[in-house]
Amino acid sequence: MPEQLHFRISSALKDIIGRDLITDDYIAVFELVKNSYDAHATIVDIIFKNLNTPNTEIIIKDNGKGMTHDDIV
Repeated sequence: MPEQLHFRISSALKDIIGRDLITDDYIAVFELVKNSYDAHATIVDIIFKNLNTPNTEIIIKDNGKGMTHDDIV
């Protein structure tokens, strides 16, 4: 199984990098899915885990060409 990397993005960072683009949480998810298709994905899975709990997760998985581990770290 590939290594999982977890990121927490502060609302301040969201304001800095996407003030005009990301206006709410729904748009943020839409943009992540759009990024998958921009990376030439033919399959995009949106997985919701632990709904209605403090540990809710939204996982967006695709088969597009993404960044390498070195690009991220």
